[in-house]
Amino acid sequence: MKAVRWLLVAVLWIAGLYVWLFGTIGFESLALRFCPQDFLVSGTCAAQWYPAAQTAARCLGAALGAAAAVGLPSLVAPTANRRVAWCSFGSGAAVAVLLAYWLGSSATWPLLAALCAGAVATVRFGHRRT
Repeated sequence: MKAVRWLLVAVLWIAGLYVWLFGTIGFESLALRFCPQDFLVSGTCAAQWYPAAQTAARCLGAALGAAAAVGLPSLVAPTANRRVAWCSFGSGAAVAVLLAYWLGSSATWPLLAALCAGAVATVRFGHRRT
């Protein structure tokens, strides 16, 4: 049973990345729903407030994914929850920094949101008693 739980640690870390991806898509589509019809141009909102809403949606998705990528593996790890939380945070931070580097300055705020949420989740789940 322990081997299955250790295997789930890796699977759930990857699932946290999917939470980030689909969470961001969901939050962005939710923000797009609030765009008035007059400002919709080829499926893109041209309203003045939309870039800020899009950035906020990306930050929420990144924060949710970072918390999931740290929290989910820490919850299923049979032992060494603190190490699992810190390893999840470190590997997730590396992925976030690489993505932010690749995407450029538009990913600065989502990167900061992911790092902050991942750090909070690491502290929260890293001190959990087994």
